[in-house]
Amino acid sequence: MKKLSTRLIQKIIPILAAILLLLESSPIRTINNTIKRKTTISTDIGYVTDPIKETDTPLYWHIFKSGGSSMKAYYSCMGLVVASRQGIFDHIADETLQVIEEKSTGHKYVNVDTADIVGMIRAKRLGLASSGLADIILSPLLTPASNMFDAQHQGRFFALFRHPIERAVSMFYYRQVASWERFGQG
Repeated sequence: MKKLSTRLIQKIIPILAAILLLLESSPIRTINNTIKRKTTISTDIGYVTDPIKETDTPLYWHIFKSGGSSMKAYYSCMGLVVASRQGIFDHIADETLQVIEEKSTGHKYVNVDTADIVGMIRAKRLGLASSGLADIILSPLLTPASNMFDAQHQGRFFALFRHPIERAVSMFYYRQVASWERFGQG
């Protein structure tokens, strides 16, 4: 019974952490019933009731094994310029933002890596949000992604969710064949 409890706890902790992250970034109601945002997520993210501006950029929260790769392919096929990890290959040392076009597919990417913190710091330094180059940004990291924006060029979060059991089963089978990934290795 003790082993089952430990295994169960190990599975529940990531889910609880994700729920807490979502709750921390949610608006809260104050005593006089006004809505106030918490500062965990940058205030440079447009709130759902704020009017959408021409300078806002959609920011897709890529939750692994929840359709993110399909979303990336869909937006690329629509001819949109995507900011994700894809655009960094062979362009990690570029000192300016550029739109890179894959010769084989015609898909267009900005030369930034929005899938890790260092890449997002670089994207912020190069002015990704204010450049207007990306039609959509994809990132698995909420808080660092929110820091790429400023008050005049806000991000607009959206996500695609999958049932947690289906997601866990998908991850299990993916790990059986994904020899190129390093799971749990330091």
